[in-house]
Amino acid sequence: MASVNEPMFVFLPAMPKVLDTCIPKGVEAVSKEQHSGKSRQAPKVAENRWWTRSQQPLLCPLSGFPIKLLPYPPFKLRVDARKPSPHKFVDGKFLAMHLIVNGRAPPGIRNLEAPDIEALDEYIQRCKLGPFRPSLAMALAQ
Repeated sequence: MASVNEPMFVFLPAMPKVLDTCIPKGVEAVSKEQHSGKSRQAPKVAENRWWTRSQQPLLCPLSGFPIKLLPYPPFKLRVDARKPSPHKFVDGKFLAMHLIVNGRAPPGIRNLEAPDIEALDEYIQRCKLGPFRPSLAMALAQ
């Protein structure tokens, strides 16, 4: 049995060549300064989550869930389909699931038209909220 004072690893002259072959070409060692765990180009999470900074207690009119607690951005549902504003913030995933399950808009909002459903499909895909596509469900229902 080795004593505590004896080295556990004996470095032989041929070892640097063996160790060099273990590292793929093009890969460089990373210094502690480079690998501090923080990326200079990565945006702060709070900067991207604009809906969480609202001072008003906004609730989704469909689910009653606080908009600022959503883990994804809210869907901007136009109050009038022909005008870009004003709009309501709603939980887009909840709206999409409701349309798929029930085949119609939930109470409290206007009937959705084709451009609204297309915008909701794009929102679901852009925010990576799953495979839910209300337009496909509406097409299958007809």
